[in-house]
Amino acid sequence: MKPTIHKTVAGLPGVMQNLKGHATVMAGEIKAVAAPHRKTGAFEHGIKVRRLRKGYAVNLEDRNSASINYGHFTEAGVWVDGIHAVEHVVGAGRGSRSRR
Repeated sequence: MKPTIHKTVAGLPGVMQNLKGHATVMAGEIKAVAAPHRKTGAFEHGIKVRRLRKGYAVNLEDRNSASINYGHFTEAGVWVDGIHAVEHVVGAGRGSRSRR
């Protein structure tokens, strides 16, 4: 067997289609978790599925994504909890995906 067979398999059309499907589902689930926290909608609209050379990624493209998801301090020094939408979906001990 070729030592680089994983690279060949990763780029097969069926594999790419499956990866796109998983990324699309994850993006939708992150949007659903974020929806109740909506203020401007920029966070949700910034959740994009992007094709990579051999795979797909779920990108958070809003410039405030990290602060919204993980939390932040206001200018007055008050901590605002994040919504943790990403962790809820991809695992980190919570959400439907954590049981996979």
